[in-house]
Amino acid sequence: MMRRCIAGVLILVVFATLLSLGFWQIQRLHWKESLIAQITQAQNIPARPLDDIINLPDTEQPFRAAIVGGTLLFDKMVYVGLRQFDGQPGYDVIVPMRITMGAYSGYHLLINLGWVPVQKFRTWQPPASLVGQETVVMQGVFRHQEPRTWMTPDNIPQTATWFNIHIQEIASTYGLKPFMPFYLQRSERLQEEEQLPKLELINPDLRNDHLQYAVTWFSLSVIWLVMVALRMRPARKTLTPPFP
Repeated sequence: MMRRCIAGVLILVVFATLLSLGFWQIQRLHWKESLIAQITQAQNIPARPLDDIINLPDTEQPFRAAIVGGTLLFDKMVYVGLRQFDGQPGYDVIVPMRITMGAYSGYHLLINLGWVPVQKFRTWQPPASLVGQETVVMQGVFRHQEPRTWMTPDNIPQTATWFNIHIQEIASTYGLKPFMPFYLQRSERLQEEEQLPKLELINPDLRNDHLQYAVTWFSLSVIWLVMVALRMRPARKTLTPPFP
């Protein structure tokens, strides 16, 4: 009796797990569709000063093109990685900017300049057009705090090891006060674009296979039930002839 109870619980657990994975993929499908629509709509709107973007509702800020001016602090530069670009591993170059234009002059804002490959990130030099300038005007895409997944290791500020763009941690480590609770991802090409870092454009044509994944998980749940039903089906009795 105990074995049957345990078996029944395991059957239900596997079935519930497969179903939950299917419904989770449906949620991911709706999220990805909404994200694609948001990116597409934002990219069709001309760039505006950062002050204007900040005054928008939170739901309208992400992926909007913003223009900001300030001094880039290359002495507080951060490498975040590893990140894939064109199939190669590398690092995103994050440089704080001390804003010198607009209502938020004096605030610090993280700028994602782009990507450098692993084999060159220790030797590359910042573009000449960005170094030593009191005010650099830059256009970038407004991004909120980068989400950290369960697969992302914790940042180690003590050794300058960064796995995700955690704005508050970076600001605290390098004394960036006051700081903006968002960052900009560079979207305008530089004069030295043939050099590093490489411009990472946000593509609205994101891969969206979540419906296919959902169908797979739901199919597996049905197959599981069929297998259990066949396994638990009573064996057919063999009739014994009444005479030899």
